[in-house]
Amino acid sequence: RLELEAYVRASLGEIVRGMALPAALARGLGDANVTVRGFVLLGGRLWGLEELGAVFNTGLWLTYAAAVVAFPAAAIAAAVAGAEREERMLETLLSLPVSRRSIAAAKVISVVVVASLVALSALAGMYVMVWSAGREVALALEAYGAWGLAVYGAALVSTVAMVSALSTILGLFASSHRGAQALSGAAALPLLAALAAPMAGLPESPAAAVAPYLGLAYAALAPLAGPGLAAPAAAAQACYAALALAALARLLESEVAVTGPETLKQLLARLRRRG
Repeated sequence: RLELEAYVRASLGEIVRGMALPAALARGLGDANVTVRGFVLLGGRLWGLEELGAVFNTGLWLTYAAAVVAFPAAAIAAAVAGAEREERMLETLLSLPVSRRSIAAAKVISVVVVASLVALSALAGMYVMVWSAGREVALALEAYGAWGLAVYGAALVSTVAMVSALSTILGLFASSHRGAQALSGAAALPLLAALAAPMAGLPESPAAAVAPYLGLAYAALAPLAGPGLAAPAAAAQACYAALALAALARLLESEVAVTGPETLKQLLARLRRRG
């Protein structure tokens, strides 16, 4: 019986093809009584095919998990903003002797906590479905380490906070609960690009790593992306979250927070006249 070792040099963008080659060799030579072991050189490290597959699959799961948190967060944030508008609670809230930054932060933090609890129940069900992949999870966690998990956690919280703040901002321009929820999709839908990016091939580009939403994919694949891409990606997502939170606080300080629907109608009317 023969044993064949296949070595492949791959970039982050070519990781899917790099993983597929040894598997294709194994299938092609399986009838010839040949055992194939694959190794991929990526980021200056030689990965065994099993370990690389475990990390890549875990990165995909972590990216999908972000969507499980972010989409409910967008819906909850918009629902709160729409309910406050519809029940005329917003005016009362803004009349309280509390800083607008505190109000904005409280809104975002509460939404992130509630959405995380909702997501945990869903992810627990998914884990029960894939409990047999325990060895793969163990391999992946060893590769991530405390640093990789911290980078992903920071990017996840930042992305969900950004989506919550943007959904709240959009909800302030709606006149009803349903209208606010209809607008919330605009804040969360760009996250779909991050879900598709790992399968399409992530470029080893700092500009792509720090792009809004897309940086989450680099953080989710921290062991493969390396500190040169994963850490800036997480830092950039934190900056975007801070900017969104600052924009929400500034909006709450203006008259638009109260006259949002009327302001939007006037803007649309001006655009129609110009068109």
